[in-house]
Amino acid sequence: MSHSSEKKWIVQRAGGGKVGPYTREEVIHQIREGVLLGDEMAAVFPGGDWAPLMLFAEFRDSLLDALSAEIKLPQVGQQKNKKQNINTNVVKGGDSSLSGNQRIDEGSDSSESSDPTNSSDQHWTVTDAEVSGSYSNIDHSDPGDEARGSTPEGAHHSNHESLKVSAQEGDQGLLNGPIIELTSIRSVERKSKSFGVLPIFLILAAIVLAAVGYLWPEEQAGHAPRVHLLNPRNVSQEELPTDKIKEKYRKAIQSVQVDTFTGYSRAQNELVEILERWPKKATLPIGKGEVYGVLCLIHRELWPYAYQDSQDLRTLSHTLIEAKRFDPAGIFGATCEVLTLYLDGKLKEATTLADSILAENSRVPTLLEFRGETYFLENDYSSAISYFTRAKEIWPRWQKLAVQEAKSRAKVRQYPSAIRFYEGVLHLVPKHAVAKIQLASLEINQFRHFEKGFAQISEALQSEERVPKNIESQAYYDLAQVYQVRNDRNNSLKYARRAYSLNPGNGLAKNLIIKLGGERAAANTPFEGRELVYLGDQYVRSGDCFSAQAQFKAAFDVDKKNGVAAMKAAKCLWKLNQSKDSIDWLKKAVAADPELLEAYVEMADEYAQRFDYQSAFLALRKAQKISPKSYEVFRGFATVELYRNNFKAAADFAQKALALYSSDVETNILMARAQMGMQAFQEAQKFALRANEVDKNSLEANILLAKSEVGLRGIDAGIDYLRSLVNGIVLTKGKQIPRAAIEYRIALGEIFLQDDRAVPAQEVLNQALSLDRDNKKAYMLLGKAAQILGLSAQALENYLRAAVLDPSDAEPVFRSGEVYLGVGKYSEASSQFSRVLRINDRYPGAHVQLGRAAMLAGDSQKALEEAALERDLNPALAESYLLSAEAYYTLKQYSNCAANYQIATAKSKQNVLIYVKMARCYRLSGALDSAQSLLRQAQAQESGHPEIYKEQGAIYHTKGMANEAIAAYETYLELSPSAADRREVEARIQRVQNGDLTVGD
Repeated sequence: MSHSSEKKWIVQRAGGGKVGPYTREEVIHQIREGVLLGDEMAAVFPGGDWAPLMLFAEFRDSLLDALSAEIKLPQVGQQKNKKQNINTNVVKGGDSSLSGNQRIDEGSDSSESSDPTNSSDQHWTVTDAEVSGSYSNIDHSDPGDEARGSTPEGAHHSNHESLKVSAQEGDQGLLNGPIIELTSIRSVERKSKSFGVLPIFLILAAIVLAAVGYLWPEEQAGHAPRVHLLNPRNVSQEELPTDKIKEKYRKAIQSVQVDTFTGYSRAQNELVEILERWPKKATLPIGKGEVYGVLCLIHRELWPYAYQDSQDLRTLSHTLIEAKRFDPAGIFGATCEVLTLYLDGKLKEATTLADSILAENSRVPTLLEFRGETYFLENDYSSAISYFTRAKEIWPRWQKLAVQEAKSRAKVRQYPSAIRFYEGVLHLVPKHAVAKIQLASLEINQFRHFEKGFAQISEALQSEERVPKNIESQAYYDLAQVYQVRNDRNNSLKYARRAYSLNPGNGLAKNLIIKLGGERAAANTPFEGRELVYLGDQYVRSGDCFSAQAQFKAAFDVDKKNGVAAMKAAKCLWKLNQSKDSIDWLKKAVAADPELLEAYVEMADEYAQRFDYQSAFLALRKAQKISPKSYEVFRGFATVELYRNNFKAAADFAQKALALYSSDVETNILMARAQMGMQAFQEAQKFALRANEVDKNSLEANILLAKSEVGLRGIDAGIDYLRSLVNGIVLTKGKQIPRAAIEYRIALGEIFLQDDRAVPAQEVLNQALSLDRDNKKAYMLLGKAAQILGLSAQALENYLRAAVLDPSDAEPVFRSGEVYLGVGKYSEASSQFSRVLRINDRYPGAHVQLGRAAMLAGDSQKALEEAALERDLNPALAESYLLSAEAYYTLKQYSNCAANYQIATAKSKQNVLIYVKMARCYRLSGALDSAQSLLRQAQAQESGHPEIYKEQGAIYHTKGMANEAIAAYETYLELSPSAADRREVEARIQRVQNGDLTVGD
């Protein structure tokens, strides 16, 4: 046997460090030197299962000899450590090998050595295939060649702290790349050879206990280690020649076509190396966008095996950004966006985008497969089969398509067809564990071939290939059924519990546990946190956030370091209108995983929606320390500034985000909104068009285009644009109502109300409600329309309906309080504003309106108190100073009145009437010149406002300038002939004529 192909081992010490790989002779030497004692865990390198070193036959005798020599006992002899015979039915509890891209450190702080090692120069045996930039041309090679092939050259991807699988499944040859020696043997002090008798026996006991635990995996967790998705690193490496890139890309596609965990891992290694060593100047038939697009597909397939933590989320984000950067308007960038949306739990957005792409290009097999899977999840198996069939016509070598079609055909009882598909896959890829398990499940459940199915499942579970946990759960449940048929109650219960532990959503397994062991046995079944998250994700996709948040919370209880589970619980709680609980769970998320950027950004968004901008900015600043150049963080800052109506700052932050990721639809929409806020309608339309180009089905982009039309060409232009969109949507009876049909009508209502066209607004908003009876926004806008029409009771009814739909939203309650205030029901108004503060004690304007209700009811002191509370929360809000000014006026404290009006005008631009009221307070405080100056400012803004002349008359009246006073009063009456205070002003004129300088308030 050559040195390069000799079997080797890696060893994990009790402290967690890993050393190796070592030859058999090197391990035996360390045993004899007392460095290795036998209680260490070891695995064949690469890809072997971890087990106590004592259990490897190659070392057992040496260990026993060494231990017995240390205590000078009689020769132990050559007795072998016999494994207990657990029937032929013992099934391995899960692949625990270090395969794929499994991190060596498993959460430790150790770093990988960069010393290279040699590898045999092996090559793949493949058929000729052309490397092409389209999915239709990447399937010319037989995936069976990949499944049966030899080790590829350069299978190990250098400069990564990850182990990679060898090209040949089960191959024990060394990989190209660094030695995975985390603790150099030279740096390890020799252990003392003066062991006492008692410690040696303790060591032997520990070894035996470890062996028992290993030999009885069904009593252990049995979960294979998770992997981290690989992210190409921006490091200086030797560029790959063009022919090497073509070859590696071809190998990657062949590995994808096999549709196994090791195949996808191998493909990931190849693509990452291509991207890291991409030549600066080269003409290639493939582009970087295509490579990133395929990498995105691989990440989706590896996602069930990944940690799914902050590191993996960043990898997904980076892959999407790069795919869109190099293929901004192409299939690969768009496909990557669809798959990323799906993995982020945004199923509706993902399916909408996929349908949009397929409408323009129906020959994208990855998207056809994706839509087939979504139809399968909706139990629409006929549609799923149709999509899988179409995808298979385009890319017949991708074995996943045959597996998916077989699964779907089994659901519609087309069992012979399903079996043919599964057998076809296994003919090409004999180690396809998923196909083997699902075929065995058909044998057991449909044809009652219990022993045949049992053998197939046992073989699949004992193979080196890994399967998703839900498939593994199905396998163990089927084993439990076989044991039940054999009348082996204990094993049936054991495997049913294993099935339920792997997938808490496996109701059949739970029912079998209850039948065999009772409710207590089901309740005491332990779960891995990730499987609870998986179940929660399923609930989210079905729209059941209430059940989902319970699963996410349970997952976090199992694993307090699972920050993603806590974050997902928070998102569901927010959707369930439990905003305070949501923020609490986000705090748990970032405490568990301090680098979870998405949780910080989500926290900032939620704080901002609750008007706690300081906390929002604090969360984003923490995120920025973790990732200073994250487009998500800059987008978060833009979002918060937009909530604050700080449009310039929002645009600045959005621009920074776009500089990092120009194709992000959400950021382009934010930029369009910021430009709208600054009245820059042309710029707003430009960014809305960009968003629309990336996602033609973006409702927000289309609505912003309509609103920008209003700014550029008038109300009717915006109305016409939205009406064309509404008319283009066909509503089919019995089919799900498109969200666009509702949202475009609501936007149309908004534009009508912008021009105070309340009647047509009511008509279109009622249409929206006929399609969605629980649309809060429609009720809110109907309330506004009713207020415009003076229909207070109708306005109140609509606002209260909106409040019932979302009890955590203070706005409907606030608006209802304003309605009560407008009709003079001050007590009822106060109750509503107090309720607003109970819902959200930071709601802007709530204290002001509570104070105004108190003042109108005669309690000006209470008004001043509420104004002060408002200033504490929102010091930049001018309304609190206006309320104080009014209250001081009623209290005849005119200097304070004038001072507060002055501050209000400095805080924000005020209308003419405020300048007139401020002039009145200055006049009453004796500052006539200041009052006169303010009236001149008011006249410059709106010279025809009648109140200016009434106050001007009062100033002249106070000064004893009779003619000027009478002229000003008469101008007031001319401009406002039906003024409510006409008699009072006429009385003033009479007093001036009589020489009476008493003006009054």
